[in-house]
Parts: sequence; structure tokens; C-alpha cells
Amino acid sequence: MKTPLTHNTNTSQSLLYWGGWSFMIVYFMIYGWYVMQYALNVPYLDDYNAILGYLIKVQDISWIEQVKEMFVPHNEHIMWGTRLIGLLQYHLIGSVDFQWLILLGNVLFLVQFILLYRLFPQQKATFWLLGIILLNPQYSATSFWAMAVWSNVLVIVLATLTISCLVQKKALWWGIVLGILTLFSNGNGMMILPIGFLILWWQGRTRKDIFYWILASLIGGLSYFMILRAHPTHDTFFVGNLLLFPLNMAAFMGAYAALTTGLAGQMSAIGVGVVILVLTVRTAFRLHQKRQTADLTLLSIMLFVILTACSVAIFRSEKGMDIIIGSRYKHYSSLAIALAVLMACREEASKRVPLFVKVIGCGILLSMTTLFYIKDIGYRLSTRWILNAAYHNILYQSTDLYSEGKDSPMVKAAQEAHKRGIFIVAADNDLHRQLQKAQVIIADSLSKIEYQAPQKFYEQSGRYLSVTHPQLSIPTKASDGLYLVLDYGKQTFMIPTSSKRNSLAMAWRQKTYFQKGVEAETIDRLLPKTKFGISWLEIKDNSVRRLMP
Repeated sequence: MKTPLTHNTNTSQSLLYWGGWSFMIVYFMIYGWYVMQYALNVPYLDDYNAILGYLIKVQDISWIEQVKEMFVPHNEHIMWGTRLIGLLQYHLIGSVDFQWLILLGNVLFLVQFILLYRLFPQQKATFWLLGIILLNPQYSATSFWAMAVWSNVLVIVLATLTISCLVQKKALWWGIVLGILTLFSNGNGMMILPIGFLILWWQGRTRKDIFYWILASLIGGLSYFMILRAHPTHDTFFVGNLLLFPLNMAAFMGAYAALTTGLAGQMSAIGVGVVILVLTVRTAFRLHQKRQTADLTLLSIMLFVILTACSVAIFRSEKGMDIIIGSRYKHYSSLAIALAVLMACREEASKRVPLFVKVIGCGILLSMTTLFYIKDIGYRLSTRWILNAAYHNILYQSTDLYSEGKDSPMVKAAQEAHKRGIFIVAADNDLHRQLQKAQVIIADSLSKIEYQAPQKFYEQSGRYLSVTHPQLSIPTKASDGLYLVLDYGKQTFMIPTSSKRNSLAMAWRQKTYFQKGVEAETIDRLLPKTKFGISWLEIKDNSVRRLMP
């Protein structure tokens, strides 16, 4: 018989449960709005070659050849999913819309959340926290990049599906098919092959099943490397900083905690990474003792993240730890944090954690998530201006982001895609059209031009040009922008601007995100070594002005 106290306790737990889930649904809507607000329908870096270049190649070939082209490597990655979604969209609407590719790609984060929810139903009460961990803007370099989200996130979803299929002992051929799809969806998809073997071996599956998995792994792995060998890329596997391998691996796992750059962010990431690894080891001991399927699933998915961390620590650490904890990889750390939370909840000691400790933990998580958004807004805006300026220079001036000329693959892809109608930039993002309709205003000549000697990295690139203006302010609306215009006769180059972000206290007092004063900087290797004119293109509040000195 239930006492009034028991009834009240159950009611409180029910209110907390439904309150948490209601909060999570609202949060998902906020995240979706954020992506829709800042996703840009302009190609970014590898989008030119991986998506536009692919669509140009497959215009006049059979569907079989189109499928073969999906498996042509991009650097060390084979990414059939990225090219397939681009091809499907092209066939459906007759062009490519990068904004919708990004929006649909972010749905993969939600798919991963649903997969974890179905795999671990006994921890449903904590899943509103996992939703916040898995969907946030701290890895916006990936989630706002069409090529990256359809390879880096798809590979996680497919790996989780493969692990689920093998752990739950469904038909082996399903696991093999999913494993092969995982293998060819991104470079780290290779990690699923040894993980699948370990799952089958631990479960005591028949020799026949293990043989089939090994055979499929050998065929798939050898095929991958044979394709790479047929399409070699310079410095594909560049090894660096091996002495710091343990620290880099831990930092990769805990990159979620790196709110700041520099030593403080690195130490935070390493500390959290060590905690994740300790929880993983504890779960491994529990699996050995109790042999529970949930622990096997958790460890298998975590092992996929750990092996990815090892590969990044070996092949991507040549420029130091900052790239390890950079936003392009943080979605793996978010997954590791989510898995660690599930591991911690399965510990017996977790049932004795005081309520106030749980409340403090939730408060820290929500505070960090809020800071992620505040920190990312400036990055989203500056990335928008970089993309618009780069596309203008690539399409109209045959100069890409790496200071390569008309023979650059990016230039060829953009110009051919524009010619064929595969991708036509919208008028709002076309700086060439904006410049033509801009109202010319004569302003005070306060711009300061400075040439600096190139650093070692730029020795082959030419001079470093910096132009500053102390009175101009960067707009903060997603649709606005401010660009430096360099005129060389009939040639017009666009340079994105930047400004220092205000501290939280100063932003509150001044009611502005950025400090006053802007800077535009570029390497002018391909710019003519003659006199040039400067002006500023300001797009603000549905008006376009060109500020001439």
C-alpha cells in the first residue's frame, strides 16, 4: 500500500521527468532555429571539390559510373554519403542548396540521440541532459559545413548502428553491410572493423560468423587502401608530435570542456579526457564481471571514439594541441561525454549521489551550453563573411582561399558549377551584385594600410596586408556584413573583416557583441603589385553602402 509520502515522491519524480523532457524539446527547437539562422547557402572549403566537383564529373555518365565516382577519395577520406546526398538533392531540385544540406545533416545528431535512447532505455531519466550534450554549437565548424557533417557525423551514426546490430545478435549480414557502409563513409570508419571482431569474439559467436566478419574486413580494408593508392594525395598520413600522444588523445576525448584556448583550455580537456578514460576502464571491469549487453554496447561505441582519438593524435597533431581540441572534432568529445554519463549512471555509487550535487552538475552543463552559443555567434558571423568573400574571389577573380589561381580545382569547380547551373549563389550572398547596387558614400579617410614581412609559413605566399578602420563597427545580424574592397583597375577583390569580441561585462554595458574598430587582412600573393584603391562594402538593415575614402 502506498503511503502519502511515497505518492508525493513518485509525483515529484514524474514532474522532474516530464519537466526535463519538455525542456529538451524546447532546446531542440532552439538548436534547429540556430542552425537555420546561420547556415549559409555558399560552399565552404572542401565543398567545392567534394560536392560541386563530383556533380560536374557525373553530368554525362551512367548511374553505375556515378556510384563509382562516389568512392573516389577526397584526401584520405572516402565519403559516399556526402556525394550521395548532394546527388539526390541535385536530381530532386536541379541544383545544390548548401543550407538545406547543412540542415538535413544536423538531423544526424538527432538520429544519434534516438539510437542511444533506444539502446539504453533504463537511463531514460537522464536523456534530456544527453540531448543538450549531443546538440550544441561548440563543433559548429563541422555542423555548419555540408561536406563535414555528412561524413563526420554520418560515420558515427553508421558505426552505432553496426555495433547495435552485432551486439543484439541480429543477422550477421546486416552487420557486415552496415560495417562496410561505415568504412567508406569517412576515414575513421576503418575503426569499425576491429571493433566488430572484438564484439563477435567476446560473445562467443561461431567460427563461421567470425570468419565471415574477418573476410569482409579484409576485402573492405584492402579495397579502401587500393583506392587510396590509385588516387594518391600529398601528405595524406603525416605523423607528428608522437611524444605528446597520450596527452593529445586525452585532450581529444575531453575537448568538450575546452571553453577557452591556450593552456587553460588544454588542461581542462586533458582532465576531462582522463576522467572519461577512467570510467571506460571501470565499465570494462564491470563487463568482465557481469557480462551485460549494455556495458558491451557502451564500450564498443566508446572504443570507436578512442580509436578515432588515436588516429587524430597521430596524424593531425603536427600543429599542436589546439587543432586536437578545435571545434572540427568536438562532436566526438560530445559523444564521449554522453557515453561517460551513461557509464556513470550504471555505477552503483551513482544512486547515492546527493540531489544538490546533481543540480550543480546540471547547472554547470547549462552554463557551459549558454557560453557555447555566446562564443559561437561571432565565429558564425565571421565565417559567413569569409565564405561570401571567398566565393566572390573564386568565381569572379579566379583566386581561391589558398592564393591559387585559375588552375585551382576550387576555381574550376565553382566556375563550371555556375556555368552549368549546378550552384548559383543567392543575390543576398553574391557580393558582386551587392557591389553593383551599393550606394556610394564619401567618408573620412581613416583607414590604415600596413604591410608586414611574411612569417615562415607564408614565405611562398607574398606580403601580408592589413587594413584597419577605427570607427567602423561590425554588424551582428546574420544577414548583414562588412567587407574590405580592393580595386585593381577592373579587378575587385573582397576581404572579410574581423573585430575583437567584447567581454561579457563590457558587452552588457555597451549592448554590443564586438568592439568598435575593424581589421581586414590577407596574403596578397596573386594580387597585382601595383597601386590599388580601398573602400568598404557595408550591408546593414537592408541597405548596401560603399564607403569611399
